[in-house]
Amino acid sequence: MSTVKNISLPNSTISIDLSLSALHFWFGFNISCASVSSILIILLLVVIFRTESLRHGSGLLIAHLLFVNFLICGFTQPTYLIGIFLKVNNPQEPIHLNCTAFMYIHLSLFRTECFASLSMAINRFFAIVLPHYYHWMMKKSTVIAIIVMSWVCGFLIYSPTIFGIGQTYGKFPPFYSCGSRSNGDSVLPHLAVFGTYIPLGTLGFLYLVIALSILCNRDASRNQRMQKRITIAKMLCSSFVFYVCCFVPMTVGASFFPLVVFRRPEVLMWLVALQMLGYSGHPVVFLTLNKDYRKACRNLFGKAHIGPQKTLSRTHPSRGETAI
Repeated sequence: MSTVKNISLPNSTISIDLSLSALHFWFGFNISCASVSSILIILLLVVIFRTESLRHGSGLLIAHLLFVNFLICGFTQPTYLIGIFLKVNNPQEPIHLNCTAFMYIHLSLFRTECFASLSMAINRFFAIVLPHYYHWMMKKSTVIAIIVMSWVCGFLIYSPTIFGIGQTYGKFPPFYSCGSRSNGDSVLPHLAVFGTYIPLGTLGFLYLVIALSILCNRDASRNQRMQKRITIAKMLCSSFVFYVCCFVPMTVGASFFPLVVFRRPEVLMWLVALQMLGYSGHPVVFLTLNKDYRKACRNLFGKAHIGPQKTLSRTHPSRGETAI
């Protein structure tokens, strides 16, 4: 079985222990995940904005989370993967890309997705644990402010790296495609804490509190509107657990075991594939666990009667009624 050509590093040669067939499988798997996920996200965005009841309540925040996920799955992550594939398949292949701009946008979108997920967890916290204050959470001005803050925080946290503070961007080993490299100072770990660990840790804590609240208030959870809120919370919590399982190995490996990860390129490649699987999880989990989305999708393709659409529309909150 033929193996991929060695990639020469300064003062050494690192061999990527990966057959050509495995390389093509790796690339096909990642691009398939990106393509399927992008199509499902577009489908979900269409049904959310086409179905009146799904646009209200938490619908806009969910659509925002899906949109950020689409930018990653449909654009930046495939571009990153194509760069790796080209350089591993042919180390002499030139990469015509502004690595500083691309990697900053790519990593900032990842942080923006973290904060968008956090905003949904906060939304569910108010909807289930503090329902009397939920009307404030669902004010149009509040929702817009939350969405804007997700983008500001996501792009602001890593802005020092544009100037080479904490890490630099360029064509670095092991692939010599666009990547990032720590400067060895204490700035990058702090950026990771504020951009990744704190949002994800807060997410886990909020979903734990929500789960305990549901268990302690079973009578309240029998209310039809509360049941819908709980369904959305379960959907988001399941997506979060899947997301964490796919991203923790790369984050922990890059932060605490960089020599292991970056000196074994084939390990890094499969960790990247695991990340791609994590990006693809949102739309699959959303469609699997939310029957309203499935009904709206069937209606979109003409596979359901007009009844389900009317039923969904009746869930739109009228004046004085609490949103989902």
